[in-house]
Amino acid sequence: MAKLSAEERNLLILRCVEDKSYQEIGLILGKNSASLRKKYERASAKFRKYYAQVKGVGVYEYGQGSGFEKTV
Repeated sequence: MAKLSAEERNLLILRCVEDKSYQEIGLILGKNSASLRKKYERASAKFRKYYAQVKGVGVYEYGQGSGFEKTV
């Protein structure tokens, strides 16, 4: 998570951990919910990439969701 920007970290935490909707996140961060969706997709892909590097596995061994679940 340290390699992500503060905005990316906040977005991932609000969406995955706090289970907030894009509309709620938009109100919290003062951003458009449509643009937050795209930013979330990019941030989660970036997180999955960095996480896979740390764990020493391929990016595609991890699910496309939040970046926390592993597909078998």
